[in-house]
Amino acid sequence: MIKRAIVYCRVSTDEQAASGYSLEHQSESCHKYADEYGMQIVAEFADDHTGTVPIEMRPEGTKAFAMLHSGLADVLVCYSMDRLARPPEDGDEWDMPVLIRGLAKTKKEIHTVKRGQLKTDFASLLIAMLDARGAGEERRKIIERTTNGKNSKAKKNKVVGTGRPPYGYLYSNDHLEVVPSEAEVVRMIFSWYNGDHKNSPLPANAIAIRLSEMRIETPYEKYGVKKKRLPGIWSASTVKRILGYEVYAGVLHYGRRIGANGNGGKRKASETIKIDVPAIISASEWKLAQERRTLNAEMALRNCKNVYLLRGLVTCGCGRKMVAYQSHGHYRYRCSIHQTRYTRLEGRDCYEKMVDGNWLEDQVWQYVYGILTSNLEIELLKAQAEERQAQEPKIQELEIVKRMIAEAEEDVDAIVRALKIARGRVSEKFVVEQEEANRRCDDLVARKDRLERELEQGALSDAQIQSIVDYRNLVLKGLANTTKQDRRRMYEILRVSVTVKDGHAQVSCRLDPDTFAAHTA
Repeated sequence: MIKRAIVYCRVSTDEQAASGYSLEHQSESCHKYADEYGMQIVAEFADDHTGTVPIEMRPEGTKAFAMLHSGLADVLVCYSMDRLARPPEDGDEWDMPVLIRGLAKTKKEIHTVKRGQLKTDFASLLIAMLDARGAGEERRKIIERTTNGKNSKAKKNKVVGTGRPPYGYLYSNDHLEVVPSEAEVVRMIFSWYNGDHKNSPLPANAIAIRLSEMRIETPYEKYGVKKKRLPGIWSASTVKRILGYEVYAGVLHYGRRIGANGNGGKRKASETIKIDVPAIISASEWKLAQERRTLNAEMALRNCKNVYLLRGLVTCGCGRKMVAYQSHGHYRYRCSIHQTRYTRLEGRDCYEKMVDGNWLEDQVWQYVYGILTSNLEIELLKAQAEERQAQEPKIQELEIVKRMIAEAEEDVDAIVRALKIARGRVSEKFVVEQEEANRRCDDLVARKDRLERELEQGALSDAQIQSIVDYRNLVLKGLANTTKQDRRRMYEILRVSVTVKDGHAQVSCRLDPDTFAAHTA
């Protein structure tokens, strides 16, 4: 039987293309390999994408895996292991053996020009893991060398020109140079925010409106980033970011963000490298703005006294969230367009009416109460089964990892037995192998623990089901006071969602795919 093959190629930088990893070279090599082994090529996909993202999540890789899973192909052929994966973190190399075994369960194969078929016996999987680890270590070494070079440059008080310069500046020969027109905008923002003896301080939202009225070019427009909003429309979040940058007081913190694109969070200011740059405002202006930011944050928390039962659960028909709005002792839910859009300047694209808060919360409670008093246990178990079925790929991955742990432990036991009778250099070699085998076991156990946590969080747990049933029983007996906190907890477990559109409120939850609708009028 002729095997149907998919050719998959990947590049991520011009450097790879120059060093022999061009898409054309990979494609030719894969075609030659497929011809040599009598395979019929039915499709070819190529990604210009980082190898740290799993192949099945890349734009073209997704299509390749869809063909494999739908039975339209039998084999995936690529040039080398690092075209499939470059594990971003130590331990992620175990994704490769899991991927190989996962496809093998569906009678699919992975071949590389460099290694041939990636088989599923433990020795072959170990080789695949080590290849993936090597690809990951190579990437991490490149990043480390680059990072060390940048840090060394920053410690010499030179600006590392990566990404976009802060608003108000441009890069110039390892330094920041002030852009006069933008610097004037920065000064206005701090002046309005701090206030003076003649003018009261303005909040960030009011500053954003004032800048929008002046139609001043936004930082995003400066860099050609397309936004849904009209040109010259500033957001409060942009103003807040500018107010939080100490660079405007002459101190640039290099290395503030952790990981790729800052996805790892922010470092403390004390852990960054400080670089002196031209100041746009004085240190005293900067300090006053930070004191005011802290005070405003404290006041915002202090003023948030009301517990709105449906906070974050109500969506407007236009797609925006609806927020609670209180006035003269009454509160309503209204579209957040009033907070996120300056209708006087931008016009309106949503005309949904406000909804009485007490009425809406009562409708939602009636809906949930009806669920609690129906065949609750059956519905809960049904929902749990459906959610677990959606998690089946992750469950299969967990089973594969558990089997690999058992095989790795057998490998450790064999080394321990051999170590007892080994002497001299042979003994030293077994010690090294034992350390490596223990490391493999630890990596796999860590992966197993993470998968189990993800599975536990994803679907209704037995404990959550019991909690809902117990609460229902108390409600039916009249023993529960059904406080807002109690109801809110039930809403979160049941994943209650509300959509208000054209005068109707539609309520649904994880147990009930059909929605309950009530007219808001």
